[in-house]
Parts: sequence; structure tokens; C-alpha cells
Amino acid sequence: MARARIKAIIFDIGGVLHPIHKLSTEADVKKALAGSQASKEEIDSTYLDCIRKLGRGEITEEGFWNDLCSTLGVEAPKDHGEILRKRLREDIIPFTKTFDLINRLKGKGYKVYALSNTILPHSEVIEKRGWYGLFEKAFLSHETGLRKPDLAVYKHVLSELGIKPEESIFIDDLEENLVPARSLGMRAVLAESPEQIAQDIDALISE
Repeated sequence: MARARIKAIIFDIGGVLHPIHKLSTEADVKKALAGSQASKEEIDSTYLDCIRKLGRGEITEEGFWNDLCSTLGVEAPKDHGEILRKRLREDIIPFTKTFDLINRLKGKGYKVYALSNTILPHSEVIEKRGWYGLFEKAFLSHETGLRKPDLAVYKHVLSELGIKPEESIFIDDLEENLVPARSLGMRAVLAESPEQIAQDIDALISE
């Protein structure tokens, strides 16, 4: 029995369209907290809580710095708006072969989408580079209020696109984000390299 026709190919962004191992935005933020008397564990926990809230759009960027710094007993840096953006502008370098793949898929008539856990500064950099223009639609966590691997994210995307899980392919660089997708019946690709992504997608669309 033939498998369902693919109606949507959904790409993560960080780790798929560009490498993230060199990004050190977390380290840059924590440098701004150097005067805090809090323990490393408390700093790490507070940062994680605040960045996740920012990534779900629950707080503004101003709120992120206010919550982070007030909790840890330091003043918010005056240049906080630039701390994240400067590093992102410098370190986000495209995987050109993945961009070539997306354009090739679009040329074959496939509809391509993005699904990303992101924050406004990262999203602004991507937007200014025109990368979102590659996609029919981009589902961004700070706009939807949902972050992977919450099962609700995948259900939301499928509902918005009006497709069945088996009619989609989802590509992400984190296995934990693929588990819920597979549980719904979406076809999943773990991104390890642009070449491998292309091979795996080609294999899936040829089934």
C-alpha cells in the first residue's frame, strides 16, 4: 500500500539552516550578570526560565532582562538590546546546501514551512536576511506561544496546514523534538548534515 503523498516539508531553523554550536549568546548574557552574588546553579536556572518565557512570547525582551536581573540582584545593562543581536549577526552563517535543497524541493512543487523555537532577536536577524521568505509560513515559538517538544506545537501546525501527520516531513537537529512528531505519525528526519538531510528527504518523498 502506497504511503500518503507529502503535502508539507517542515524545517527547523537553528541547527538546520545554520549551525548553532558556535553561538554563545548565553555566555554573553551571563557576562552581564557577573556582579550577581547568586550561585551558578541559580543563575543557570533563572536564565533558562526567563529565556523559555521569552521564547514563548510570555514576556517581552525588556521583561526578560528585568526579570533576570531583578531575580539575580544586578542592574540590567544599558546596551541589553544589542547583547543578543550582535552575537547573532556575527555567528549565524547559512548552510548553503540546505538552502539549495529547499529551493529544489519548491521547484518540484513541494510546500515548505518552518517550525522554530526562537526569540525575537534571533527572529529579527533571520527576517532581515530574508530567510523566512523561503517558506510558505513560519511557525515561531515567540508568536505561537508554543515550544517544541510540546505535543501541542505539532498539533497546531498540522491543524493550521489542514493536513494529516503522515502527509508531512519534519526536520530537526534535536531527537527530543522528533519524538512527539513521530508519535503523531509525522515522518521525521534528524538533521546531522546538509548532505544527510537531502538524502533522507529524497528517500522519503520517493517512497
